[in-house]
Amino acid sequence: MKPSIKELECIRIAKKFKPKRNKLLTFFKHENIDVSSIKTFSQLWRDHGLGYGFFTLNDKAVEEKIKCINLWVQVLYTESIDVCELIDKIKKDNIKSKIKFEKDNPGGHQLMQNPIDSLILTIDNMIQPYT
Repeated sequence: MKPSIKELECIRIAKKFKPKRNKLLTFFKHENIDVSSIKTFSQLWRDHGLGYGFFTLNDKAVEEKIKCINLWVQVLYTESIDVCELIDKIKKDNIKSKIKFEKDNPGGHQLMQNPIDSLILTIDNMIQPYT
């Protein structure tokens, strides 16, 4: 499916954050881009965002992903979402959950979802698919 103007803008924004490994990959023609018919934030992020393989999980990488997510939200939705506030809430909830789990299960192990992945799903749950 051909991308909308909003989707093209999001893809362009994401490309600014991606490492420039190959100069041939730094430009694109919209005729060569396909997008899913599923118009959710998470689907567009999976297909064209800064998902796996683009960054390690250091502080700068997380900041860059949050900046990109914030710009995408501004492009795709008319509703205002405070992405920084959401990520802080997710991190605090993760800490509370970990403390409770360790208290209830001494010596147990708990796998926590990456806060960025949680943020993407939270955005999907907060707002309807974009148009």
